[in-house]
Amino acid sequence: MSFNPKIRWKKIKKVTEEILGKPAKIHLSTALIKLIAFCDVEETGETNILISAYKCKSEEQIVAAVSHELAHIKLSEIKHLAYNLHTTEFYSEQSEILKVFEEKMNLKNLNQVITEMENQN
Repeated sequence: MSFNPKIRWKKIKKVTEEILGKPAKIHLSTALIKLIAFCDVEETGETNILISAYKCKSEEQIVAAVSHELAHIKLSEIKHLAYNLHTTEFYSEQSEILKVFEEKMNLKNLNQVITEMENQN
């Protein structure tokens, strides 16, 4: 596993925090072997998003994984649920988040990237 210096971690964090409206920590992790990503929001509001170092190699894959977790977080906040499963509403929220990242980071085809990642998992 090697570090990709082309990944704009600070920009990903900044856009993530703009979407959430609060601070968030993004962790590249070797603890996630089967999962692409995982999120945890503490009762204090502290938000942690873990990204699999095994599954996410490119900036686009990392942004797609972060966007997926952000959709869970946003819907959980709106619906006051601990976790929101992959519903039509979830995928709509995820698409909107992907559009924000595409615009702010000048990326393209993130919906395609996330679909490919989910199909490989």
